[in-house]
Amino acid sequence: MKKALAFCVLATLAVPLPGSGPYSPVRVNFARDDRYERGRSLFAGEVKMGDGTYCAACHSKNIPLDRKKLQSVQPDLQRKVEDCIHNPDRVNGTAKQSDMEALAYYLAKRYRL
Repeated sequence: MKKALAFCVLATLAVPLPGSGPYSPVRVNFARDDRYERGRSLFAGEVKMGDGTYCAACHSKNIPLDRKKLQSVQPDLQRKVEDCIHNPDRVNGTAKQSDMEALAYYLAKRYRL
């Protein structure tokens, strides 16, 4: 009797249960848009501005960026980026309007503003 009961239990566990269909993982698109990539390359220094410096040279050590600080200037982020690029003590240069927009877009996405 015990053997028959054990056999029935094992037989029911071995039968595959009907599911809702085959598993397919969520598709994640890791491709970022061009404006984000341009802003990232400007910030990281892959593309130099002004006198050859780049944003991360200053903002990773001397004046680190954090989400709280960027949230406080979010409405004026574009103007702050322009001021930083034109500042003689920092980048000391000029940038195209599209580059400044890309940099502000990158910072907003990167720090989830």
